Amino acid sequence: MERWLKRKAPYDANNTGNSQQQDVNVTFHPMPLAPEDINWEEEIQFDPSKRKEISAYHPNLRETVRRKYLVNGPCQPRTLNFPSTRIGDKNRRFNPEWFDEFRNWLEYSESTDRAYCFICFLFRDPTKKEAGWNS
Repeated sequence: MERWLKRKAPYDANNTGNSQQQDVNVTFHPMPLAPEDINWEEEIQFDPSKRKEISAYHPNLRETVRRKYLVNGPCQPRTLNFPSTRIGDKNRRFNPEWFDEFRNWLEYSESTDRAYCFICFLFRDPTKKEAGWNS
């Protein structure tokens, strides 16, 4: 609490000649923009690798941000020609049929050629440093 408020000097009963009140410096965190003032088309990124973590938003906006992402759903580009990677003696690539099998949580980033967990992104505890949505 002391990080945000500055303590007042104790009251001095002997100092009656000074009738002016002391100035108190109070620091407030700026109020976040109201949800209707935010340009959601710019703020909500479809590509999972370009998203801000939910914890990066002001606490009063986090639930609204989650709901916006839930309305859009996970990023599942089905028509993309997924690049292949040589693993051992075989070429491997992301299989878009996995979107049907894991439709509620699996998403894919075209810019990083990686799979992500949509539910992990939305509800991951920011205090835990586990890998998940951004791996």
